[in-house]
Amino acid sequence: MKPCKHWLIKNGSRRALGSSLTTVLLGIELVTRFGLKVLLIHQDDEGDGIEYFIRSSMHTGSSDERLAQLSVPDGWGEYKRLVQNELMDIPMFVACTSPIIPGLDVLRVTDSCENRIERGATHERFSSERDVRTLMQYSANAYDVVLWDWNRPLPRQDTRLELQSDRKTEMHDHEQEQAYSTGTITLLTQDLRDVNLWRDPKCRHGNNGFEQKKIWVVSSYDPEAHLNLANLKKHMRGMLIYAVPYDAQLRHYANEGHLVHYVLQQQYRNNKHGASRLLNYVDQLAEQLLSEAVLPNRKANEGGRRWNG
Repeated sequence: MKPCKHWLIKNGSRRALGSSLTTVLLGIELVTRFGLKVLLIHQDDEGDGIEYFIRSSMHTGSSDERLAQLSVPDGWGEYKRLVQNELMDIPMFVACTSPIIPGLDVLRVTDSCENRIERGATHERFSSERDVRTLMQYSANAYDVVLWDWNRPLPRQDTRLELQSDRKTEMHDHEQEQAYSTGTITLLTQDLRDVNLWRDPKCRHGNNGFEQKKIWVVSSYDPEAHLNLANLKKHMRGMLIYAVPYDAQLRHYANEGHLVHYVLQQQYRNNKHGASRLLNYVDQLAEQLLSEAVLPNRKANEGGRRWNG
């Protein structure tokens, strides 16, 4: 079984919101509870999306000179230059990212994923599937888990095509591209319309005959609602379903750019005074990603978190 290191986090309907917030929250838990190295990749403008929730915490917990600024100066431009000149390696790739806390980095892809036609000439700006696969391979080699707050599906390949499609490329490159599989985390609500939508096999599997890993997460979860987690699992049998409870303080701190501070504060209180409902739910999802990444020797640290700031 190929390790599933890449996870695309997306909103599953117009009613489901919070893909960027969930991406950051899950990344923090994977790092602080399990000691993983995690990369967050997004395409929003500088200071928006993922960076909006962590803008006041990008320098937390490290004396690295890179953290004197909100983000690495043109880290994406440096990545493209290194790849084009075949100079990329793992340390150089990590240097192109922006640290958040030890073990958790972010990379903002500034190029459009669409071809632009200007004056009769087509300019490709990070548009090909091979471009995305190259980024996937470097990031998976450098990190344990890569979370994508992305605006399109990640590429995946049918096993039948693995034997045919890339014969024109070097065998080494082909083997590297097939090293890791991808998964999707879809956010949904407790609205029955969402449940009925994702119960439909056509919506669950799309038009592809080959499947990737899929997880469903109920965002802003209310355990008192009729469609609670137990009932949802009955309606959606055979599907991996988790939840992230609604937390007013979490929303407040996130909007202020202090999401990292709030989560670490909750972890400290959890160690001192007992369980945090929010973190317990997120930990269950993190453990599922841990198992899918095929890291069997990684376990939650007994007696508390590994790193508390």
